[in-house]
Amino acid sequence: MTTLLSRNIGRMSKLVLHPARREAADLLHVARKRWRRAWPYIWFVWVAVLSLRPSWKREFHTKGPLHVPGHALIFAVSAFVACRSAQSVSQRVVRCAAVIGFGGALEMLQSWIFRSRFEWDDVLTDACGVLLALLFVTCADSMRKNRHSLPEQDVELVTEAPEQPPRVGRIEASALAAPDRP
Repeated sequence: MTTLLSRNIGRMSKLVLHPARREAADLLHVARKRWRRAWPYIWFVWVAVLSLRPSWKREFHTKGPLHVPGHALIFAVSAFVACRSAQSVSQRVVRCAAVIGFGGALEMLQSWIFRSRFEWDDVLTDACGVLLALLFVTCADSMRKNRHSLPEQDVELVTEAPEQPPRVGRIEASALAAPDRP
């Protein structure tokens, strides 16, 4: 009996953290939670700053063979960032529409800052990247939900026999008797 009790106390002491360790664990949890909330904002600020820096646009020659895939990739990642905590398809659609609006606003600012024409093809490429990400996230979520649900079995539905109309008149004694057993 004492060995069983001492084993249980030993296990419990491992689960209970020292107050200093518990405080450090709580601080780490809070820091992780704040980072999870902050990094989407950091991502969108980074995209905005990099797209509006004139020196960056000249240095990297943004017009080239990687221009279109770059736009699609950046805005697909932006859609993933925006949709990461969405609970429903309608929330994802609204967030993806906001990301497309963000891309349009960036293009408008670029045309105003750099005195260039508004590039509708970039907005279209951004929208295609966002829509591909939305399609991917929605399909992946649907497959994840279907994987965890139980498969349907081939079950025959049991229906009740239709009700017999009440008999009117005389009932024979043979009808009331139990059926003969062989």
